[in-house]
Amino acid sequence: MPERLLNLSRSKGPIKNTNLVSWRPNLDTLVAKGLKPPSVGEKDGSYFVRGPLKEGCNKRADENIVSASLVVLDGDSSIDRETGEVTKGAPDPKGVHDVLAGLGVPHFIFTTHSHGAKGKRYRVLIPAELANKAELSACVFWLIDQLHQAEIWLADVKENHSWSQARFIRRRQSEESEYLFYRHDEGSLDVSACVAWKKKEEDFTSEIKTANQSLPAQDPNSPIGRYNAKHGSPEAMLKTLNSHGYKTRNRTRATDREEGSWRLLAPESESGEAGVVLCHGKAGKWVVFSHHGNDPLGPDEAGNCLPRDAFDLLRILEHDGDMDAALDAIRDEFPLEQDRGTAISNHIRAAMSKTLERKSEDLMHPKSDERIQAMLAGSFWSGVKSKLYTLNKTGDLVEFTEKGAYPMLVTIFGDPLNPEKLKKAIAELSKQDANTIRTISGRYVLSELKLANQRNDMAM
Repeated sequence: MPERLLNLSRSKGPIKNTNLVSWRPNLDTLVAKGLKPPSVGEKDGSYFVRGPLKEGCNKRADENIVSASLVVLDGDSSIDRETGEVTKGAPDPKGVHDVLAGLGVPHFIFTTHSHGAKGKRYRVLIPAELANKAELSACVFWLIDQLHQAEIWLADVKENHSWSQARFIRRRQSEESEYLFYRHDEGSLDVSACVAWKKKEEDFTSEIKTANQSLPAQDPNSPIGRYNAKHGSPEAMLKTLNSHGYKTRNRTRATDREEGSWRLLAPESESGEAGVVLCHGKAGKWVVFSHHGNDPLGPDEAGNCLPRDAFDLLRILEHDGDMDAALDAIRDEFPLEQDRGTAISNHIRAAMSKTLERKSEDLMHPKSDERIQAMLAGSFWSGVKSKLYTLNKTGDLVEFTEKGAYPMLVTIFGDPLNPEKLKKAIAELSKQDANTIRTISGRYVLSELKLANQRNDMAM
């Protein structure tokens, strides 16, 4: 490494002592010392901070550190690429060293006080001139991404991003404790390139968040809803993606505000970039977004990334997008519940009560449950044609647009409402509320058909 001084701060410790003094060690001297095993001592003791103190300040705090001279990666834990589970003990430090050296990133790695007793534990120090915390995080995210792409599944931790994080000076538990040290002197960490890369990632994330707004509501009791509840965990969806050739390339760090996410490379990717993301959707379920244009999970014709849930993965990847085939595949395990008529009736009653501000059971026909169940069992919605299909009273298959669908269902199967009582109930309502009451039952029935009984032919 080129000879230079690092602008740091240090404390005599212990960790509760937040008093700092400026420290400008020679990098070559630090590396030379690193070649020798450190002295034996307690873990909690003297420590350093990655940057210099602001003039007139002597306390460890983010606002008191004006810049930074080091990016530090803590080697404490690993990630299971298949499940995303974080386990104690980091990947082999030699693998981290080889990847960083191959990238031309100067660094030195040494095992820490906890090494051995808790698996592999080490610290990676990378010289870099950083102006602020945003630059630090950009560098950490890029480094972790590069390691993951090289199949080195080092877990990112919040301490890597902490501007004033205390780092203990090297110590060992005993004379017998294993000590490992790796160094690479050539090259430099391109901070501006890391920042540009992070900006690109944020733009992609922003696009995903926008697409997340379009996630449709889903009835949890429908066959599709129950399939997603059982198979919609990130572990199950990763397994499906991996089995179809999608390669896990990165696992982002979970925070207190949001779940972590996975980045994957599509099988037919031409760019070599991991443009597939598995993340926690706005509607509370895990979804996949793909930025690859030639990916079956990719954007629509307008170029919009679409949220794909677990059932979409089944439909698209295993049944070539055929809704009928996908529904047939899950019908035995997740049949259409026979009491859905009762559930929809209850939803309609609740919605009417909210509008009328009183209970509305008297507005329902005595056989409302049976009539709605008959509607669900005797008709289906075609997403391809955006039409409702059912058999009329003579047994002929007929189709209707969405506007005419519900009136025809009422004609064939009977009205779940009591028309006379409904007329009296809405007489005193505003025109807007009266229209709301008239359309509630149709909206709920058609929504259920679209969610739970969507197909493209009459075969049941």
